[in-house]
Amino acid sequence: MNISLDPALLEAIQALAAKLGTTVEYLFGVMTRQAVTNATIGLIWSGVYLVLCPILILSGFKANKHDPCWNTPLVPVFFLTSLLALGLLLATLSDSIKGLMNPDYYALKLLFQTLK
Repeated sequence: MNISLDPALLEAIQALAAKLGTTVEYLFGVMTRQAVTNATIGLIWSGVYLVLCPILILSGFKANKHDPCWNTPLVPVFFLTSLLALGLLLATLSDSIKGLMNPDYYALKLLFQTLK
């Protein structure tokens, strides 16, 4: 697969590598490994949240089902906030999986963000 880059962008990448005292190939390898690391960390945190969140919610309801504090209008807000957090988690989870499956793309994405 042959990818052509804008000459100005290619010069900027080479200048960044030169500024760091390395080659473009080495820089790209480091950024690819970093993309895998970021994706792995994202998957770990997503797994921790997916396991702990339902446990905490259910244990809170079991322990406090007779507590009058749980009969307040804030309980639906708590549930909506939890659902929103779960939605954000699923969006992050998909990015983490994509980062593990195609780290080169995320390395290029990070490189382009660095150059902007």
